[in-house]
Amino acid sequence: MIKNMVLNALYWGSLLVVVVWIILKLVGVIQSPLWQELIPFAALIVPFIIQGMKDTQSIGLIKPMYDELKEMRTELKEIRKEQGSFDGRFIHVEQDIHYLRRDVDFLRSDTRSLRNARRKIVPQHDE
Repeated sequence: MIKNMVLNALYWGSLLVVVVWIILKLVGVIQSPLWQELIPFAALIVPFIIQGMKDTQSIGLIKPMYDELKEMRTELKEIRKEQGSFDGRFIHVEQDIHYLRRDVDFLRSDTRSLRNARRKIVPQHDE
C-alpha cells in the first residue's frame, strides 16, 4: 500500500515537473543551454519506469487468470473430441428415427388395409 503511494507520488511528481518546465520554457522564464534542456526529457523516462514496476505487480495478478484460461482451453479441446463421438451417435439415432417413422407408416397402412378387408368380410348391420 505504502509502496504504491510512493510510486504514485513519484509518477505524478515527475510529470508535474516536466509540465511546469515546459510551461516556463515556453513563457521564456527558463533560458538554459541545450544539455540542461534535455534533462526534463530524461525525467520523462522515470514515469515509464515506475509504470513498468506497477505492471510487474499487475502481471502477478494476471498470471492465475492466464493459467485458468490455459486450463479452460485444454478442457474445450477435450469437449470437442467428445462432441465428435456424439455426432456419430446422433447420426445413428437419426437413422433409427427414420426407420421407426417408416415402420409406423407401414403399420398405419396395414391397419387401414385390415379394416377395409374386415368391412368387406363382415357385413355392417343397419339398425
